[in-house]
This record gives sequence, C-alpha cells and structure tokens, in this order.
Amino acid sequence: MKLGIAALFGMLSGFAHAQVDTLLIKQVEIVGHNFQEDLVGIHLEKLKPVDAPLSLGKSLDNWLANRTNLVLRGYGPGSSYGISIRGSSTSQTQILVNGVPFENPGLATSDVSTLPNAIFSGMSLYRGSAASYLGNAAIGGSILMETGESENHEIFTQNFSVGSFGNLSTVSKMQYGTNRFSGTTRVYFNKAKNNFLRPDPIDKNEEIRQTNGAFQTAGIAQDLNFYGKGNAKGHVFLWAGDTRREIPPIKSKRNAETTQRDESYRAQGIFETKFQSLEIKVNTALDHGRLNYYDHSAGLDEDSEYTTFHTQAELRKTIGRFRVFALGIFRDSHVLTENYEGSQRRTSPAVVGGVNTAFWKLRTKMSLVLRQEFLNGEALPVVPVISLEQKIAEPLYVTLSAGKAYRLPGLNDLFWSPGGNPDLKPESGWFQEAGMKYDKKYEHSKISIGISGFHRLIENWIQWAPSGDFWSPRNIKKVRSQGFEGSARIENNIGLLVFEHQASATYAQATNLEAAFEGDQSVDKQLIYMPFWSAIFQESISTKNQLFKIHFIGKYTGERFTTGDNLRSLDPFFTFDIECVSDLKIKNLPLSIFAAARNIFDVEYQLQASHYMPGINFEVGVQLKINLKKTKNEI
Repeated sequence: MKLGIAALFGMLSGFAHAQVDTLLIKQVEIVGHNFQEDLVGIHLEKLKPVDAPLSLGKSLDNWLANRTNLVLRGYGPGSSYGISIRGSSTSQTQILVNGVPFENPGLATSDVSTLPNAIFSGMSLYRGSAASYLGNAAIGGSILMETGESENHEIFTQNFSVGSFGNLSTVSKMQYGTNRFSGTTRVYFNKAKNNFLRPDPIDKNEEIRQTNGAFQTAGIAQDLNFYGKGNAKGHVFLWAGDTRREIPPIKSKRNAETTQRDESYRAQGIFETKFQSLEIKVNTALDHGRLNYYDHSAGLDEDSEYTTFHTQAELRKTIGRFRVFALGIFRDSHVLTENYEGSQRRTSPAVVGGVNTAFWKLRTKMSLVLRQEFLNGEALPVVPVISLEQKIAEPLYVTLSAGKAYRLPGLNDLFWSPGGNPDLKPESGWFQEAGMKYDKKYEHSKISIGISGFHRLIENWIQWAPSGDFWSPRNIKKVRSQGFEGSARIENNIGLLVFEHQASATYAQATNLEAAFEGDQSVDKQLIYMPFWSAIFQESISTKNQLFKIHFIGKYTGERFTTGDNLRSLDPFFTFDIECVSDLKIKNLPLSIFAAARNIFDVEYQLQASHYMPGINFEVGVQLKINLKKTKNEI
C-alpha cells in the first residue's frame, strides 16, 4: 500500500517539475492505452455513453447487453455478470480501466455489474487474443474503459430516469477547468426492486412477484487532468463504489435470503510526456475491494478482501519507418479471506517489447510483440503475437494475426479451502485469425463492413468438478474455439433525415476435445452456456440537427447447453427494444428526454438455468445540461 501511494505521488511530483513554464496550451484528452497504435490490424468497436443515455445510470452489463452481441452470463437484473467473447470463458475476458486491468484476483475475473457507466467517458471493445499486450486474461477479448474528459467550461449535467420494477437512477456530473487544468466529478445512484412477474413454482398456471431481487449501487468518481509545458500532461482518477444486491430464488423456490455486497476503490495516476522523439508514460493504479456473501439458509457469512497494486512504465520511439515500444510492468495482488489458510499474495512483473513498421509504399504494415512474465520470481513462457495489415485498395484491407494465449489460475482456484488446487497449470494455447474490412465514404453515405475468422486451441482449461465431499478445480479440458464474425454499418443522408443501419453476428463453436474421466460425455460437445450464434442489429433514424433520434434494436442469442453432454439446453431467444431521444432547449438550457420500451414482444427467456428474466418493461429519463460559466477563449 505504501509503495503504491509513493509511486502515485512520485508521478504527480514529476508532473509538477514538468510544468514550470506558465504558457497556456490547448487541452489534449489523455487516453489510458496505446493499443491500436502499437499493434497493426487491430479493430476496436467504440461506444460512448451518449450512444445509450438510458444506460448511463446503470452498470456496464446493461450497456453491453443493449449495444453489443456479446454473451453475458448472469442470473437476472442486478446480479453478478461475466462476459464471454468468441467462445471463451468469462475469466478469459480482460477488463481494463484507463489502460490497467481491473479484476478481483481471487476470482481472476471482473464482475461488470459493479462497474457503473456513469464514471466512464468511453468504451472500446476488442474481439481477439492479445494476451501478450493487454494482460494474461485477454484470451477471448478485452473491454477497454476510459474515464478522462477535457473541458475548460463549468458545465453541470444531471441525469434522472425511472423504469419498471422500481428502477430509479440519477447521475450528477460537474465539469470544470482552464487551459491548464480540467476536472470532472461524478456522483451516481441506482436502485431497482426487480420484482417482475414469474411463474409460481407450486402452481404453474399462476404468476407471482419475484422476491429478494433488489439491487442498489452508489458511488463517486473524480477525474483531474493537468496540462504542463509542451507535451506533458497528467491524469488522476479516484473512484469509490458500493454495490448491494439480493440474489433471487431459483425457479423451484418462492423465496430466498441470499445477499451480496461489493465495495470497490481505485486510485490511479497517469503521467505522459515527450522528450524529443521519445514518448514516456507512467501509469499506476491501486485497487482495493471487499466482498461479503450471506446465505442464511446455508449458514454462510463469508468475507473476502483484496488489494492490487499495478504500475507500468512505457517508452515509445519512432526510428524511420519503425515504431519501437517497451513496457515494464509490476503487479502485486493480495487476498485475505476466511476460506484461505492465511492470506495469499501474487507478484507478477512483466516485460513487453514490440515493434511495428510499414513498407511497400505503406501498403503493408506489420507488428511483433513479445511478453515475458514472471510469477513470484519464476519465469513463465514467452508470449508472442504477430500481426499484419495489407491494403488491397484504398477502402479494402486484409488483416492476419497469430500468437500465444496464456492465463494464470485465480487465487481461489489455487487456495480455496476446501477444494483449492495449488498444482494447477496455467491455461495456454495458440490462436490464429484473419479478417477483411471495407471502409468507404461517399457524398451522402458511409459504409463500413468487416468479417473475420478465428481459431483458438487452449490446453489445461480450468474447470471445477466434484472431488469427494467437495468441488475442486482441475486442468481437465482441451478446448477448441473456432468460428467467424461479421459486422456492417451504413449511414445514409436523405433530405433532413439520417439513417444508420448496424448489424453484427458471431458464430462460435467451442468444443471439448479430451475426456476428463472415463465415460465423459462432453467430448466433441459444445461448452455449456456457449451459444453457436449471437447477433444484434440496430436501425437508427435521426434528424440532421440531432434533435430527435429513434433506435430499433433486435438481439438474438442461440441455444445454450446447460450440461456437458448437450442433452439439456436453454431455448434460443430474440428480444426487441425501441429507444427514443429528443434534444430540446428551454430558455437556452439543453434538455434531453429519452424513453425506451424493452423486450416489447414479452419474450420469456433465461440467461442462466433456473433464473428468470423480465418481460416487457419501460424506462423514461431526462438530462439537463447547464453551462455555469461563459466560454473563455483558448490561447
């Protein structure tokens, strides 16, 4: 803890020396990652909160569910959620906040329901394996969240929305600053009863209100941006969040008494500058979290606490046609829980080096990245990735990439008592993918089309299985994930209207190739909760002045097997939503009004067996923006 605080203040001290000159400069927004610049052929699907204003007061799972075709695993609104990308497990998706991984090191994954949309300024979604660059969990893909915003006006924004089943959310945001400094303060609150109708487990012909499904989250986030001499700039991010939830009963029960509370805290500092042609960045974050799980009927009242310190120094330099970069990473995680025999610590420093270049009149670009990670002083295998992008014609590009994927087991996997297995091996394997993208802008329209195929073979797949009187994790699977995905986006301007058509679909076959025990019926079968098909389309119509927008969103999730032998499954389902946004002005005050009708066909479906999801439901909200200070001319 002391080391983390010292590093954070050291960065700020370095920034203070960098801004001796009093020259005022224009602001430059700080981005926590250079992913797309360092690796060629990388496609990031970028989303901003303004694209989904009704999701602003909710958590990240809601935003992803409404705007992507990603596979979400959870037992209902307000529950814990994990994300699967391209047939991966939820532990194989890396979540980064301002360029630094965010996860519970005990679970070795991120619960996206604890991440509030209110604190983020944008999100980039990467589908693919880039563990050598983003971190060891990035086997299926990554979600890169950003918080920094630059604003030298004093602007206050208030969001308020209400919806079905006791849903209420409010977000207050204050932006302020000058050409030398800017800041954003956000306060958020969201709650819901989630008492929608569900079948009565005793009388199947009757419906009852779901009980013990309430959810509440609240928190505050602070962003500070500093702009010094020349290219020096700094960013500080502070966040404290508290999430409390009730875990609803399964479909065979009427009532439950299980609850869970998650507390999350982050302090992060980023400093970057440029010395001649050398780019320098230092990114340090300190995460702390607490989790309490209470189940009266089972006699459980379990507490766990974790702290993770992460710091990385990044150097980049352009030498002719070559862009060379190096990252030095130090990461230390500590978990204390009643279910470990004492506390457990993991230290995992890493060195990442890479180069990218362009040749043949810049028509061909290529990058190579190598990662050497260490675990408690012991060297792990080197993880490489190589990428290629070839321009066929001005709007048409082909991309290729291949490399190694690698993921360490979580501390719970190793040390949970009873059942932890300290002899677990890391998941590892190789991946390959190829894609093609077409981007063309015409006089009254824009077209963007992409398609890619992927293949991934992972050995030592970790799975918890019965072992005597309790469950224990073992390296019992060899899993092949392969398939393809496509996306298209077309914009048309017709008269006073703008039409936007978007669609994306993924086919992922994720199968177990080896028997875990004699008579294992899961060989060559699809992994549980992995649909072959998932797709989403969005039709948007707006006025050219953006005063009115309407979105039609349809999402399809295919059949998901719930047993390894694929004999039981959850039915495929299709949901359809309509969202409307109207931007008005009342006495020169910008006012936005939004409304949504979700699952308008009242489809009955489940994301996880034995847990119901709501039928048709509604939301309405408003956003008021007040400019508290007249614009100052930038120098």
